[in-house]
Amino acid sequence: MNRDWNVETKILEVLRDALKSLMLTQETIDPVRERMIHVSREISVMIRNGFKMIYKGEYNKLDSQIKIINSKIVDVMATLREDEYDILSRILYDPLKEYVELILLYSIVSRDSSLLSYIGEIDPRIVLDGYVDLMGELLRLVQKAISDSNCMEALKIIQLCEEIYMEFYISQIGNYLYRDHKGKSDRMRSILERVKSDYIYGCVGR
Repeated sequence: MNRDWNVETKILEVLRDALKSLMLTQETIDPVRERMIHVSREISVMIRNGFKMIYKGEYNKLDSQIKIINSKIVDVMATLREDEYDILSRILYDPLKEYVELILLYSIVSRDSSLLSYIGEIDPRIVLDGYVDLMGELLRLVQKAISDSNCMEALKIIQLCEEIYMEFYISQIGNYLYRDHKGKSDRMRSILERVKSDYIYGCVGR
């Protein structure tokens, strides 16, 4: 084995090359990243307003709002190169999850399934997280139905909650592919139990 008395210098050269490569990538990505952050904030505001529209019953306004959000998402995702996707798509993770939840909730309360196709273009892991968060909104719907003495509507929503939970629970998805699958299943079960308890107290126990 030949000894290289300049090994320390070469080790530092490898480090500098790695740093230089990342810095060049950063220079390329930063303008796109800034635009994505801006769009992400815009979408988040529109989604929050969308949830308010649902609880006000303004379904016609929400239909057009969701279409505008979808257009913004499609446009910004189309600007990403393949090598940028994994780095930058995370910026839109939370807004996309809330967007999925908004479409699902809108579809339930309006009985309109026409916008569900928008979800098909989104990462399945984000879609699943949207369903997990949806359970909390369904709990609110059940509580509202019970307070309105609409026990049939409450029961219908509970049945949907059960079906969503069972689909989630029986699926065999590795943690390496979908993080904390069991923990999220447990969270959904907890909400389902709360929903059933509220129904029994508010409807069956009357």
